[in-house]
Amino acid sequence: MSSAICYFSGSGNSKVVARDLKERLKYDHLYSIGEVEANREVLEGVKVLGLIYPIYYSGPPAAVVAFLLDTLSNLKLDLDYLFVLHTHGGLPAYGPAFSDLLLSEAGYIAAYNGSIKMVDTYTPLFKIPKKERQVKIHSKIEASLKKIASDLDKQELRLPYRLPFNRLALKFWRPGLGNRGAKDLNFTVSDGCDGCAICQAVCPVNNIKMEEGRPAYLHHCEQCLACYHHCPQRAIRFKKRPLRGYSWYTPPNTFLPKG
Repeated sequence: MSSAICYFSGSGNSKVVARDLKERLKYDHLYSIGEVEANREVLEGVKVLGLIYPIYYSGPPAAVVAFLLDTLSNLKLDLDYLFVLHTHGGLPAYGPAFSDLLLSEAGYIAAYNGSIKMVDTYTPLFKIPKKERQVKIHSKIEASLKKIASDLDKQELRLPYRLPFNRLALKFWRPGLGNRGAKDLNFTVSDGCDGCAICQAVCPVNNIKMEEGRPAYLHHCEQCLACYHHCPQRAIRFKKRPLRGYSWYTPPNTFLPKG
């Protein structure tokens, strides 16, 4: 019985969680959503599937919505077990409920719909906490992942976290998906850029191309801030200084204990 986890990740938290769970659960495959969209055949024959992604603007990223309603819907997978896990910095908000409704539109039902709190990496509004605080958050993530992995290994059921008026909220939320792309106009690139192209490599939606050794944005941005957090020269900045100043985040290689 083939098993796989598909993830979407910006700053890197969701990718680390996906990799940790793949290792812990001994699943067969780990794919980014972009990899699946480039070659849908990789999911053929999969019977157990996990979806892991962050919550942006109170719901799934626009690229994830497109993946659910296009790629996953058209694949029509005959799954024995489907789980979805959301990473978030503040509250899960409508994310789990929206995922539930969108999966239903795509022809699927998630048996397990959960969320896990991470370090909030949206630096236009929040300052990355100091290392001591990050260590405390990561220790809680470790404990949460152990419990989640145990639940998933036993293929337990879990209903999504819900707020009132989910369907109405989804109706008003969806039009905003198309308005995010141009938010990359808020980025600037300083003279500190050395043309390493890491920003291009880490962008999960291929929104960056290098022109004359500098990143150029293509205006289908998710505001995941992968380019900002991963820039080794700290050359990617914002036109408006963040409310709490500039700060950066690098996720650990794993949230699981060593050994």
